[in-house]
Amino acid sequence: ELAIAGQVDRLVVTPETVVVADYKTNRPAPTDPAAVPELYLRQMAAYRALLTRIYPDRTIHCLLVWTDGPRLMPLEESLTAPYAP
Repeated sequence: ELAIAGQVDRLVVTPETVVVADYKTNRPAPTDPAAVPELYLRQMAAYRALLTRIYPDRTIHCLLVWTDGPRLMPLEESLTAPYAP
């Protein structure tokens, strides 16, 4: 059993999907999801893993909200999967 502690900034749950969004203040913010710091990818991978267990029948969408802009950045599962707990 693995314990994970964290606080989701925003969570939207619909009958089909779950959207988890986390605000980030990096300046300058990356413009490409491949340039997102590993720490954030690990965080979002943990959120995705936990939410998949809670909502197994729903699609999980992870988003970073960069306040420098502001800009919304979706993170594909393939980008976060290597960092899943």
